[in-house]
Amino acid sequence: MIDPNDRSCFDDFQPFRPMPASSYRRWRSLVPAQIVDVWDRWGLGVFCDGYLRVVNPDDWTDIIARIYRPFWVKRPPIPVLATAFGDLIVVERKDLLHTLQFRNSIVRLGSITYYLADIPDPYFQSHVLGMRGYTTARRRLGVPRYGDCYVYSPLVCEGGPERSDHLHVGNMRAYLKDMLAAGYRMDENTMRFPGSVGA
Repeated sequence: MIDPNDRSCFDDFQPFRPMPASSYRRWRSLVPAQIVDVWDRWGLGVFCDGYLRVVNPDDWTDIIARIYRPFWVKRPPIPVLATAFGDLIVVERKDLLHTLQFRNSIVRLGSITYYLADIPDPYFQSHVLGMRGYTTARRRLGVPRYGDCYVYSPLVCEGGPERSDHLHVGNMRAYLKDMLAAGYRMDENTMRFPGSVGA
């Protein structure tokens, strides 16, 4: 039986900086208690063998409002984690996290109750976090620094292949802005749902 309070996924946490106080006050009542606890105990930084980043929602709300546009979303979701592939993991409903894989328009869902405890599980890593291909990319390019990610060139949304030999490391904001400039939006016409775990 999985302990929902297990936080062993943070054993390799590399801190970037504390969560800014103004951002903490702005978002703490709008995200699950589990995320607030992460901000309290670890702040912002990199973990899960370099794949995940704890992010400040303030750094990403402008982009998420432009790139994630399904008709049923009345207000932009709250970004709380990012991946080494430039995906954002967001709070859209307070008990549910969505992994928004902009590289291939896949949306993956996970219940917050067991989300952090499930991170070390290989099935969860593949089916919720979208980690397929990460080991190969990391071996070739190393772990991207906080604020950077693996970037496909050419962009997958412009017809480029989703293959590791087409990756390089670049700034994540610039990468997502390039996708926006290319006309990419994740909406009801482009997004795909392969399934949910624990929801």
